[in-house]
Amino acid sequence: MSYKWVRGGTITVMRTDRARSSAARPEVAKVKASRARSGYVAWGSRSTVTVVALALLGGCATSSGLAPKGGEPGPTATNVITTTTTSRSIPSSTSTTVVGPDAFPVAALGEFPEAPEDALPEAVADSLQSLLDESVSNRTIGGGVAAGVILAGSGSWSGASGVDVDGERLTPESQLIVASIGKTVTAAQVLRLVDEGVLDLLDTITDHLPPEAVLAFDANGATIQDLLGMRSGLHDPGGYEELVDSGLTPIELLQRLPDPTHTAGATISYVNMNYILLGMIIEHETGVALATALESGVLNTPGLAGITYPVKDALAADGWKITSDALTLARWGYELYGGFVISDDSLRAMTDFEGGWYGLGTIDFQADTPAAGVVYDRPAIGHGGLEPPIATALVVFPESGLVVAVQAATAGLEQVYTLVGALRDVVGT
Repeated sequence: MSYKWVRGGTITVMRTDRARSSAARPEVAKVKASRARSGYVAWGSRSTVTVVALALLGGCATSSGLAPKGGEPGPTATNVITTTTTSRSIPSSTSTTVVGPDAFPVAALGEFPEAPEDALPEAVADSLQSLLDESVSNRTIGGGVAAGVILAGSGSWSGASGVDVDGERLTPESQLIVASIGKTVTAAQVLRLVDEGVLDLLDTITDHLPPEAVLAFDANGATIQDLLGMRSGLHDPGGYEELVDSGLTPIELLQRLPDPTHTAGATISYVNMNYILLGMIIEHETGVALATALESGVLNTPGLAGITYPVKDALAADGWKITSDALTLARWGYELYGGFVISDDSLRAMTDFEGGWYGLGTIDFQADTPAAGVVYDRPAIGHGGLEPPIATALVVFPESGLVVAVQAATAGLEQVYTLVGALRDVVGT
């Protein structure tokens, strides 16, 4: 469908010169009046847009792509990541400026230009590869790394260093788990259905679930918005990961949910079952398996064929077993937060944190969030996940248009997000 996006103080004019899905997907040309826009969508004080994706593996294997079960992800200790990021565990790097500050128009969240087709300059590529090699050689971040970088108006790069969990040499094409970054895909598909008028964020979830699901648990009066924002008041059943691995169906998982402990909409509590329920809603409203709905929906976008769903039903909605190569993961972040996947209204809703650290399938990494263990010194949003020893992150720095995605074998998320800052410095944003 074609979206007409009218932003606060901005008249939006559409032209349909970009093919997306089975029909032309509009790109946006803007005539600016006054830009009084709330939340994170208004960011954009630099002139370059960058996407960096990393995939690091090592140590031991895992069959799951889930975030921590039964609670909020990651450590609770907090460090501030400043402009020049250094760490005892991450090698420091010389910042490389790729594009001058006046080379391109200012890019804000939801306003990225088309993804470039050319390669990044050799000096930048060498610096990125050196950081990967050094991170592997000191073995403080993991045994292997694959990375992809996209810089709007300039080019892209992908590289690899080290080995995977089976001891095989990693390449830029290696398929690695994405963990709970997959929640951003589920959230985007739900918001696409909102854009299409199929769902409303304030609908109660029981209005969009099959009857057998409604009878299986106490929905606590939660809305679709509550599920997306981790504010449903629901909880994962004990031993969630083991139950999923045992082959239980989504309905059988619902039957094992403990009673809600607080009113829906009141408190952020990171619960994977929120997203299993969203996957069930997508299936109920589209009439097809989750993977099919996503592949024909938000993932039916140029450059995203590398994202794969081995699990086809709603159990994959929280990120379980989803894989991607690094450059495709970078492209997903570029497309979603660049404004090519959902409407501007939905992107603004996705990044409205209402004073908390979790929006609608998106984390505020500048807040003191348990999902990161670090606080960046500038606005940063996205998502992460933890399936020990695998930690993942997708981080967007809207002021410079920088997006970083990481999959790493490490003890916790703090090292991963420190590496995100180091890679940001390499690019010079």
